[in-house]
Amino acid sequence: MTISLEPAAPAQGGPLRPISTTHLFTVGEDFVVYAGGEDFLTLELGAAAAAELVSVLRGETDLSSCTALDQAIAAEVTAELAAEGLLAEPGAFSFSTPPHAHAVILGDGVVADAVRTLLPGAATSLTDDVTDLVIACAGWLPDAAWLRLDAELAARGIAWHRCWGDGTALHIGPLTVPGEGPGYDDVRRRQLAATDSPDLLLALWSHWDRTAPDYPSPDPGSAAIAAGLLAADALDLLAGRVPLGSTEQRELDLRTRDIISHPVLPVPGSAWLPTR
Repeated sequence: MTISLEPAAPAQGGPLRPISTTHLFTVGEDFVVYAGGEDFLTLELGAAAAAELVSVLRGETDLSSCTALDQAIAAEVTAELAAEGLLAEPGAFSFSTPPHAHAVILGDGVVADAVRTLLPGAATSLTDDVTDLVIACAGWLPDAAWLRLDAELAARGIAWHRCWGDGTALHIGPLTVPGEGPGYDDVRRRQLAATDSPDLLLALWSHWDRTAPDYPSPDPGSAAIAAGLLAADALDLLAGRVPLGSTEQRELDLRTRDIISHPVLPVPGSAWLPTR
């Protein structure tokens, strides 16, 4: 499966319908769009034209059969709603779960177990079969192992996501699509460039590689939050959408459950440039 971080555009001439979280209705003379929260759009079109526009956008009426609705106004409203992401091809936006039989989840512990619950069709080991996505969960950072995994998956063109513990936080991502976003090696280089003590950080990673200490098991609620972020990004990728975690590393504080997003910036010698 070919995966791109570019958002898919509707097919030329394809029908655009309200996404499943958008509601169209009329109030008196007004055409009303509700997009969630307190986000309303109202246009005073007249009762008949407003009703026809709702019917057209729902796919119930053909625009050519409308008598009260001005076609230029309909085209302008449709274009604006599409630009705001409120209209799409049928099925383009959905909370449903796409097939994920070609995903692989590596590691054990409560976070990995929670991800497997969310992606029940995923495999548990990396083989030579075609794989679309790998999710790796670990305790303390397995630097040497993940450098090897990063190189292997980059060579095979396989996307991968990751989560590991550090102090009183879990770190999630970024989700790597080879050639289109930061890999583990890029994130590692950025972290080494940002610290005042790169030698100590390298020594710490080497210590963890040699001793493989156990990381304290996060509470189930925190594990579920981390797993949800991993799975949401995975499902976006497998469905052809742009994952929110594709250029960010998220830090989940296990004490407060606050989530901080850290953009991953390029460093000299990086093989990628940010896509957004």
